[in-house]
Amino acid sequence: MAQEIVIIRNTGIPLFRYSTGGPHKIDEVIAAFLSAVGSFVESTTEQEIQAIAFADSKFVWVEKGDLYFIALVRKDDSVEIYRAILKELAERFVGKYYEVLRNTDDDSSRAQYSRFQSFADTVELVLRRFDGIPGIARRYHTILLPPSVLHDLKSVLSSVEREEVLRGAALTDDGHIIVSNLRMYELEALLDMLVSIAGQTAAERLPITIVHPSLDMGTSFVASRCDEKIVVFVVTGSVSPESVENKARAFLNLVCQLDLSDVPRVAPVDEEGPVALNEEDVVVPVGGEITAGAVETLLAERFPDSVHRKLVGLLGRHRGLITVGELARDAGLRMSELSELLALLVARGVVRIRPLYAKVCDRDERFLAYLEVIGMPKRDYEILDAIWEYCDGKTPVRVISARTHIPPSRILEVLRALGNNVTWATEPILEDARSD
Repeated sequence: MAQEIVIIRNTGIPLFRYSTGGPHKIDEVIAAFLSAVGSFVESTTEQEIQAIAFADSKFVWVEKGDLYFIALVRKDDSVEIYRAILKELAERFVGKYYEVLRNTDDDSSRAQYSRFQSFADTVELVLRRFDGIPGIARRYHTILLPPSVLHDLKSVLSSVEREEVLRGAALTDDGHIIVSNLRMYELEALLDMLVSIAGQTAAERLPITIVHPSLDMGTSFVASRCDEKIVVFVVTGSVSPESVENKARAFLNLVCQLDLSDVPRVAPVDEEGPVALNEEDVVVPVGGEITAGAVETLLAERFPDSVHRKLVGLLGRHRGLITVGELARDAGLRMSELSELLALLVARGVVRIRPLYAKVCDRDERFLAYLEVIGMPKRDYEILDAIWEYCDGKTPVRVISARTHIPPSRILEVLRALGNNVTWATEPILEDARSD
C-alpha cells in the first residue's frame, strides 16, 4: 500500500498529501523526492524515468504541467499500477481545480495546501477500486455479509451522507467492520478508540460526540449503539448528536436488524504482499459488459486498436472468469504491458481485479462415476485429490496454490475439466449464495 501520495509544484510547494499513517513528515517526503530526482537526472540522459528505489521504498511519479504527482511505495510494488493510479489522479486533480491552480495569487505552502484537502475523497475512491489487488487496501477484521445485504446497507448509508453528515460506518463491538465509507485515517482512529466508544455508548445509551485529533478541523465522530453493534458518523461541528441519529434512523434500524450470529468473519492478512497483479486472479468488467468505446480513448496512445478489440472480445466471452494470466496469453501481451493496461482500466472504473473462488460438488458416488466417464488422467486426479479440501468456495485459488505448491494454471486446468461440477465466483461463496 502507498505510504504517501503527494502533489507538489515543481518549485517544491506542497498542494496535497494523502498519508496512510506513516512516520514521514511532508517536508521530509518532498525533500527526499526532489533530492532523489535531482541526483538521478544529473547522472543519466534517460527522459522517461518512472521510479527511483532506495532502501525498502521507492518513489513512483508522473508529471502534468508544472505538477508532480508522487507515490512513496514499497520497493517491490508494481510501478505500472502506481503510475496508472497517479495518471488518473492527475487528470481528476487538474480537472477539478483548474481555475484554482491557474488563478493562485498566494504561492505560500499553507495557503495552497488548505485549498485541496477535499481531494482525499477522490484519492480514496480511486484506491478503493484496487481492493482486489493485495496491498493497495489495508485489510481489517470484516463481517462477510451476503452481497445483497451489503448493497442494501450501502444504499441506505449513502442516503444519510448529506450536508452535515459526511461519512458513516457500522462495526461490531469487537472491531469487525460491517460496512464503512470512512477515510482510512478516520477508520484507523475509530478502531484505536473502539473499546472506549463501546464503553461510553453502553453506559449512556445515547448518541455521543467524540473529537479526535486525527479528524479534519471542524469535524467529529457521532457514535450510537445498537445491540452489540456501533454506528459512527463523521459530522461537521454544527450538527447535534440527536439530529444525526434522527437523520440516520433508517440506517440504524437496518443495522439493528442484522443477525450476525452465523455470518463468516474474515481476519486480516498477517503480511501484505507486493502491489502487483496475480496471474490467477480474474478480470471482471464493471457492469457485466465492456465495449471498445470504453477503452479506445483511454488506451489509444499506448496500445494499438487490435489490442482493444481483442481485449473486449476476451472479456465479453468469459464474462469475468478469465484470469490475468490467461488474458496476457490470449491477448499476446507481456505481464508488464498487461499490468499497465489493466491498472488504467481499474483506475477508470471499467474493470475490477478479483480473486477467483471454486466450489466442487460433493464427492459422492455420482461424482466418482462422472470422473470415470470423462477418464481423468491419473496426474490430474492426484492434483484434484490434493486440492479437494480447499475447494470450498471460501478459499481463493491463489491461496490453494500456496498451500499445495501446485501452480494455479494447473489447478484451473483440472477444475475446468470438471464442467458443471464446479461453481465459480469472484466473491466467497456462502451457503445460500449463488455463483456469479
